[in-house]
Amino acid sequence: RSTLFPYTTLFRSSYQIIAKVQNLSDIAAENVLVALYQGMEQVGTTQTINEIEALGEAQVNFNLGQLAAGNYYYTVQIVSTDANATNNIQDVTVTVAEPMVETVEVALTAIQGISNIDLAEGANNTISVWAENTGNVDAEAVITVTLNGNAVGEAQTITVKAGKNGSASFTLPTDGLVAGEKATVVATITVADNTAEATTLTREYDIVNSR
Repeated sequence: RSTLFPYTTLFRSSYQIIAKVQNLSDIAAENVLVALYQGMEQVGTTQTINEIEALGEAQVNFNLGQLAAGNYYYTVQIVSTDANATNNIQDVTVTVAEPMVETVEVALTAIQGISNIDLAEGANNTISVWAENTGNVDAEAVITVTLNGNAVGEAQTITVKAGKNGSASFTLPTDGLVAGEKATVVATITVADNTAEATTLTREYDIVNSR
């Protein structure tokens, strides 16, 4: 008895159908033929199983080459001239997806954390700069912040996963600020191959002293 187990694999951009034939231990290998069809047309040549692996298993490969996107329907057929064999036919569907075009689209979405800049000792002046990645691959982003044109701390590098949000925190310095005036915070994001337009975000804060 011969039993057929075909499956599809992709090797170095070339598609293959691999047909594993089992339970051949009582059948001479040269009497077992395996053929591949697409519709009524044979694909490639009929293959003879020349070697039988341990436990009565053998394998033949049919190379399909590079395929465009779409569904392909094949039939794998094993034919044996041995009277003790059971011939077997199996259908195989090969689905080739459109190649994914990687897109990086990381935009700044918000500056959050505080409603004003407080000069009081111990006041919280830490902001969170948020970014959203609407692309389909993870992206490494560098975020910088300025306060009234002066850099705030060091630039921070974050990873924003595809379809997700990410943030970086900065503590705003209060030296030189005057209560009753306003301060401008500008956040900028830099990402390699970024297609997003919103790479800079500006927010104006009132300067207060809650003491």
